[in-house]
Amino acid sequence: ANTCSATATCVEVVAVLKKCHFGKSPGPDRLGNDLYRRHGEQLVPILTPVYNACWQAGVVPRSFQEASVMALPKVATPRTGLDVRPISFLNTDYKLYARILATRLHAHLPQLISRSQSGFVHSRSIHDAIDRSKLLWLQHIRLVRAVALPIIRYTARHIWPSTEDISMVQKGLDTFIWSGSFSPLRRRRGWVSRRVAELSPADGGICYPRVRF
Repeated sequence: ANTCSATATCVEVVAVLKKCHFGKSPGPDRLGNDLYRRHGEQLVPILTPVYNACWQAGVVPRSFQEASVMALPKVATPRTGLDVRPISFLNTDYKLYARILATRLHAHLPQLISRSQSGFVHSRSIHDAIDRSKLLWLQHIRLVRAVALPIIRYTARHIWPSTEDISMVQKGLDTFIWSGSFSPLRRRRGWVSRRVAELSPADGGICYPRVRF
């Protein structure tokens, strides 16, 4: 909290200014990134106290809340509102202000955002979420088989006199569980094979079938 609420420094403003690319469309004030980049030495000493005044007062200028909105066509001949994509052009002084705050928050996001969100958080990747989803699928399969197989075996002893009936039901259960659950996982076959081997019990209590993709 102290880091995020600390006063801005000229070093911070210069750092975020260098990340502004040339050639970008300006906001409503028509002062684009090019002007700020070329005259940064004169503007940084002015912008820094302005940003600190905004932090201390808890308010921002009205221009920070303004934007130029344009509709970009998605198709060659737009006919309805669904055929265009709105885009907002913000003033550069506001973008610098927002980027300073974003840079300060960047280091704290892993502690503030749930681990279920992997995108746009430092040290996290969307691949982490994919791997967690796959592991949950495997745990779900193991739970279903652990509950369903005892029921089938009990039914076989007390209701079905023929072992062919129970064999048919077990095959149907395997087909349903494995074919339906692993269809989204075919792209990463090695990962699935390793997890299946880890989850397969060594005592032979519940045997997992060999999965082919």
